[in-house]
Amino acid sequence: EMSAVLALRERLPYRPSVTAVIARAVAPLLLRHPDLNSSFRPEGIWRHRAVHLGIALDSDGRLLVPVIRDAQGLGLRAVHEALGAIRERAAARQLGPAELQGSTFSISNLGMLGVDAFTAIINPPEAAILAVGRTVERAVGRDGVLVLRPICTLTLSVDHRVA
Repeated sequence: EMSAVLALRERLPYRPSVTAVIARAVAPLLLRHPDLNSSFRPEGIWRHRAVHLGIALDSDGRLLVPVIRDAQGLGLRAVHEALGAIRERAAARQLGPAELQGSTFSISNLGMLGVDAFTAIINPPEAAILAVGRTVERAVGRDGVLVLRPICTLTLSVDHRVA
């Protein structure tokens, strides 16, 4: 249910994307659920102490997953600004290899393309990825009454060897 997210976006003096809001919410939660912020490696499971969020994006038909490092400590404005900088650098083809490596968990949002729901493919060696669909008005029951609410489908793909 995205009512709070949409209201937050309207209240702020800047306009964070849904991806930015979700990334800000997810990053600190990953420290409380370390299996999802882990990697499967030949020597075993590696639990990461920091959250380095990979954000899947399309840049001129190329799928890129740039990384927001130490995202667990960033506020919403910092995540919003980091995403803006990443998008600009990707459009200018200025992302270097270091900016595209080392993610510990990824988010893929296809909502802006009209996709309701999908299953994202895990970015190895990560243990999980969150797929974000578009937000649409759907009928839901509230206190015995059918009401319309903005609903977004989130799908978590998880490596069963880790989590």
